[in-house]
Amino acid sequence: MQRPPVSSTQSSTAFAAESTVASIQFLGNYSQSPRLHGVTRGRDHFPLSAHEVEISNARLSGSPASLDVNGFVLLQNSPVVHSGDLQEITRQHEQECRRLLAEQLGTTQLLLINSVIRRSEQSAGYLAEGTTLPARFAHNDFGAGNTEIARWVDRFSDIGDYASLKRRRIAVYNLWRVISEPPTDVPLALCDVTSVGLGDRAGVEFHEQMPPGSDWVFEMSAFHFNLAQRWCYFPDMHSGEVLVFKGFDSDTSRAQLTPHAAFTLNTTPKFTRPRESIESRFLVVFED
Repeated sequence: MQRPPVSSTQSSTAFAAESTVASIQFLGNYSQSPRLHGVTRGRDHFPLSAHEVEISNARLSGSPASLDVNGFVLLQNSPVVHSGDLQEITRQHEQECRRLLAEQLGTTQLLLINSVIRRSEQSAGYLAEGTTLPARFAHNDFGAGNTEIARWVDRFSDIGDYASLKRRRIAVYNLWRVISEPPTDVPLALCDVTSVGLGDRAGVEFHEQMPPGSDWVFEMSAFHFNLAQRWCYFPDMHSGEVLVFKGFDSDTSRAQLTPHAAFTLNTTPKFTRPRESIESRFLVVFED
């Protein structure tokens, strides 16, 4: 499958910093439309191909990333206290996320979609207590275009349907933090959206199956590998920091669909703590 190169007219942020090299999986060639299922994975059609990727240390960048240009930003926040009570951790995180987004975006119409706690494969609590695993392929949880925006608004908005809101700017943000102590074995890598080629993204039909037997189908995004892509990460994140990155945005002049992926950091000490993280997704409707 041929893909057009990255346009030379796109803006860029140079992450001129120390870097690491790690393996990330990307969408490979496929014979039919890509498809994923939340539970019945035997029905998936989702070929992946691993590539060694240079991942820069974004903390050493001379020019901090911009949420609306590069697709992500790191914010300082009140730490989440890891008491072992996952419900309390989730409550703390969601409360702080609401405050952060309201401060950053100047809006109070913040609609929580969901929250999820992930544990790395080395954790003693891997896949226990309703937690899930790190996603080790280049993806975004959402799809592109008005049809996908309408799907999420109509399902999760309590302030009106898409037809009544479509003249307003609508966006989705992911807010991600570690809740384990640094350093972590599986950090999160992000790709500067200005380095993503026109043909790098592919829509993936995702069948949400929670609970099983009640599929809700939506589009998410997966990405092909492109040498021009610029990946970075923030090493040694702690629970007082929050990564905010973009899902969709109805204002197409702004960054959207930020690619991200979990990866194993090969330079971490032998006894590094297994990563635990929490991520919340918010639908935001801006004022007219």
